[in-house]
Amino acid sequence: MDAATLDSLPHLDELWVFVDDDFDRQLEWSDFITNTLIGKYQLPIKLIHSRSHPTKSRPKDVAEKFNLPLIGVLPAMWDLVLANKHEKKPLIDNLVAFRKMEPAFHQLAKELIGEELEVKYKPSFWLKIKRKLMGSIDSN
Repeated sequence: MDAATLDSLPHLDELWVFVDDDFDRQLEWSDFITNTLIGKYQLPIKLIHSRSHPTKSRPKDVAEKFNLPLIGVLPAMWDLVLANKHEKKPLIDNLVAFRKMEPAFHQLAKELIGEELEVKYKPSFWLKIKRKLMGSIDSN
């Protein structure tokens, strides 16, 4: 981490670290996380496993190596990202991609907001109309 990033650490409540199945790369960061982030800054750290394969990844094993809580698992999206490279809309607008990511995003939102998140936000017809109208005003 560069100096500016280290200077921002005392202002954080907690830090979320993204990890994947590259165990050797994770071990390179293990001492820094344990000695600097936790030891020196007393910063609570939580892990998010990214690019997780449903049968080949072992996110819980990675979390155990760090002895840190695992708060989310993001699925690998390689195939959908590659298929979306020539599209003019963002990947999240792809229903298949949305359905693949939604459980993970919901879990992370629950981690941030708490149990109050149980009711999913579904905008009404009129709220959708209002957003479209406001969007057209903002774009002018």
